[in-house]
Amino acid sequence: METDGTVISVSGGKTIVEVERKSACDGCHKAGGCAVALLGAGGRMMTEVLNAVGAQPGDRVRLMGKSRRILFYAVAVFVIPLAAALAGYAIPAYAFGLPEAVSLASALFGFAAGFAAAAILSRRVSKRGTDIEIVEIIKTEKDADVQS
Repeated sequence: METDGTVISVSGGKTIVEVERKSACDGCHKAGGCAVALLGAGGRMMTEVLNAVGAQPGDRVRLMGKSRRILFYAVAVFVIPLAAALAGYAIPAYAFGLPEAVSLASALFGFAAGFAAAAILSRRVSKRGTDIEIVEIIKTEKDADVQS
């Protein structure tokens, strides 16, 4: 995964970069008129990154992350709750023949438990540190001042 961003702050070994969130609609001819765009896909977000190149606030930088690991995190956040909800419904309904109301309640509980598991995974990942690093300074703050 590769994207560009702007360094917002550098302090105490932490570098915060603002990146434009990629939309699922990039390149789509309906991007302005579909539900995904209307629900706020796109926009900007802040992320903590490794700064091995010495970027400073205001610098435009290129970020690189391990696509495989980032994809795993994204899938885990969506799949864990869904799988837990499906299991919560299927086990009482098909294994024990319980009424549908019990299966639905169990599915809701499974969905909530899945989100809790995803939150625990997220905390463990954030304690380990970031997987995204600055690999190149594209334009420094000084470059922008010279062009003005």
